[in-house]
Amino acid sequence: MIKPNKFLALAIVPFFALAACEVDDNDNDTVMLNDTVNDTVAYDDDFDVTEDETVNLSAIGDSDISAEAEFNAIDRNRTNVIINVDDSDAAGMTLTAALHRGDDCDNPGEEVESLGEVSVGADGQGSSTTEISHGLQHLQDGDYLVALLDGDRVVSCGQIGGGLGW
Repeated sequence: MIKPNKFLALAIVPFFALAACEVDDNDNDTVMLNDTVNDTVAYDDDFDVTEDETVNLSAIGDSDISAEAEFNAIDRNRTNVIINVDDSDAAGMTLTAALHRGDDCDNPGEEVESLGEVSVGADGQGSSTTEISHGLQHLQDGDYLVALLDGDRVVSCGQIGGGLGW
């Protein structure tokens, strides 16, 4: 039979063991383990920094403008986004690119991050490059889309990861 004071000790030991661990819960799945000599050991699940994704931005509404967004993983929490426009219908325009939540290009959700402006030349070509503080895997696992806007009007859009159910 366990005596009450031993039972209390058994209940407290796991509590103190858990107190020695801290979890960094900022969506990067990093766990820090502190041992008794205050050394810190970090682990991160497998991450292939060569993961890339290209999203085709299709014309929306009465627009004939299409484009492409290339996502290049820098590390687990940063992604380089390159917007390429090669469309004579966009010649001379300055378009605004943005990352939005949602899965409906006709009605994008809240803007998550600006991807800058794309100045399109007379030849219909333009590009912009922006580093964002979102990991590519995070974007692929959620409902995110890239929209190109002319003023407040969405002219071209595409979903990261191909949409729901990937």
